[in-house]
Amino acid sequence: MQRAIFILIVSISSAVAAPADDPKPKRPSGKATSKPTSAPTTQGPPRKVRVGEIDKGMIGRLVSVTATVDQVAARPSKTREKIYIVTLIDGDDRIALVYWQDLAKTMTPDQVPVESDRVRVIGTVTEYRNHLEIVLNDPGDIHKLKPKAK
Repeated sequence: MQRAIFILIVSISSAVAAPADDPKPKRPSGKATSKPTSAPTTQGPPRKVRVGEIDKGMIGRLVSVTATVDQVAARPSKTREKIYIVTLIDGDDRIALVYWQDLAKTMTPDQVPVESDRVRVIGTVTEYRNHLEIVLNDPGDIHKLKPKAK
């Protein structure tokens, strides 16, 4: 009897949590292990911002940023194969763009950021160890741009 009740509860919970006929599928949130703080997760169209405008009030929100790649580092991850940390700069402002090996494997060579690339990225603002970062959710959300005119 208890098993039947448990299965019923799980079935009802699953049906409520993920309606099958949802007309607008949500953008994937990525699998960030950075555990964002408990701010509302408002996806939808990304908000175009400058790196220096990103603040804790944007945690969980989708943003679009144009910046220059300063540094790219690949490190071991506690939960997956590797984590890639790309330092983006815009003037004097910096922020980390983060993605994991599983996403990197799906990127084309034109999507892989390298130092001094000018890029436009769309990602979710999170906080890890008291530092704001942008998590790349999809390889199609990074675009290399022409170098900035001097």
